[in-house]
Amino acid sequence: RYKVTNFSSTGLTNVTNSILSKTGGITSQPNNSVTLTLERNKLTKSASYDSAANKITWTITVNSLNNDISGAIMSDDMLKSASSISINGSSSTIGSGYTLNKTNGQISFTSVQSGANTNKYTIVYITDAGSIPSRWNESKNEVTNTATFTDNGEQKSVSTSVQTGEGNTGNLSKSCQGISSTSNSDIK
Repeated sequence: RYKVTNFSSTGLTNVTNSILSKTGGITSQPNNSVTLTLERNKLTKSASYDSAANKITWTITVNSLNNDISGAIMSDDMLKSASSISINGSSSTIGSGYTLNKTNGQISFTSVQSGANTNKYTIVYITDAGSIPSRWNESKNEVTNTATFTDNGEQKSVSTSVQTGEGNTGNLSKSCQGISSTSNSDIK
């Protein structure tokens, strides 16, 4: 077991461990190694569109690898306009290891035990999807949202996009009812 310290809190770090053995005058080949990719402060984001309500549900997962995030801040401008916010299933603005500041669109992570916070957080919130196109030939809107995680001055951002409502098609649709053979090879 090894303890790796002083690696980026926002990027990926590769760590290689090699073994070289000697027996008498014989030395093994130095290609017996393993490389691991380490990641701190993993941040993921997804979105889904509810066409009946014209709302977007955003889901952010913070710290799924259970590293210490005490003192870190997650910012997301869309939190400011969210109609519903839950963190680990709770709508409280202060919870175990976090404080939500909706006005600033930020969640601050605080220590939970012994000065550390290794909790995983799932933040789910709902925003309005904006205006639905009104002309029949207008395409769907695309809404992109970014969350930024700041830890010890280092920033990591993740973005996701979702397609929202499309214009009124006038209930026009096109479908194929089937294919039948005819005596004319050019007509089916």
